[in-house]
Amino acid sequence: MASPADSGGFETCAHCGARLSGSAWFPATTRGDGESFAVLSFCDGDCLTAWRER
Repeated sequence: MASPADSGGFETCAHCGARLSGSAWFPATTRGDGESFAVLSFCDGDCLTAWRER
């Protein structure tokens, strides 16, 4: 699984690493651990669901 820090932030899917392009809307979620906060983007709903189920 790619992480936003490793894969270019909002430019790639946080689950599969696919490149996100253009100004299209992409599903997103957030993750925090009390010390840091991240917004994760996904190429589609299936990747968001798979990431949530991991």
